[in-house]
Amino acid sequence: MILLLVNPVSGNRTSRSVAEKLEQELHKINEVVEVVFSQHSGYFIGCLKEKELKSYSKIGVVGGDGTFHEVVNGLMLNPSSAKPPVFLFPCGSGNALCHDLAILTVETALEHFVKGAVTRLDLLKITMKREVIYSFNILGFGLVTAINRTAEKWRWMGDSRYTLASIYHLLRNKSHTAKLKVDAVSYSGQLCFVLACNTEHTGKGMRMAPGSVMNDGLVDVLIVKEVSVLQLLRLFPLIFSGKHIYSPLLQIVKAKRIEIETPAPQAINIDGEIKGSTSYQAELMVGALELIV
Repeated sequence: MILLLVNPVSGNRTSRSVAEKLEQELHKINEVVEVVFSQHSGYFIGCLKEKELKSYSKIGVVGGDGTFHEVVNGLMLNPSSAKPPVFLFPCGSGNALCHDLAILTVETALEHFVKGAVTRLDLLKITMKREVIYSFNILGFGLVTAINRTAEKWRWMGDSRYTLASIYHLLRNKSHTAKLKVDAVSYSGQLCFVLACNTEHTGKGMRMAPGSVMNDGLVDVLIVKEVSVLQLLRLFPLIFSGKHIYSPLLQIVKAKRIEIETPAPQAINIDGEIKGSTSYQAELMVGALELIV
């Protein structure tokens, strides 16, 4: 049996009609399909951590990266050792995971889903004072978190909210006092941002970590220390092409473990969602889930 998990409010809200089409196509090849619709934010975490998984051959997620984040966390909290392989249909506003896999249309996605070729997906296990959260995409601190938080408040502006939020925070150029440890290497002082990337893309197709591989047993950690406003304004436009990795302002470290300690709790960005806070320890779980590609 196939389990389809649908978030009807993802992206441009086409998920419900996409799910209907997928169910019809899967029935044509004699697949039995169970469809579950999200009822609210966080719904799939609670749903999956209690669900009996043995009867499902695969799980299709109809939504965006935020929906996939919920599914990943629900599966990781489920005590069953029989976790079916998962797949994301590109129905979100960013589709970072789908950009990494070059699966950007529902038609192409359905072909891959039916074929069912499987690889492993690494996850970051983020341990904070009061909770544990799993990440498949990014873990951000500092400027990148501030931009995402403001963009969420400015949703009424549409897609332009990300550009305007970026400009706003670039001009503010707030740095953060922190102690950072990446594997055995330690940093201390003022940081602009730290972004751990398990995938090459984030947001709306931005190549934040060119060359990052989601199942190579390492996470790419991007570090920018305190810099001037002018330096930031020159650095950020390069992110869309991936050329920022050649900037002397940016340090990239491949690692398995990250620790950040701050004087007071600060919000962090996990897979594009503002949740959790510093201080935290994050450790890579190699091949934690099966992913259909």
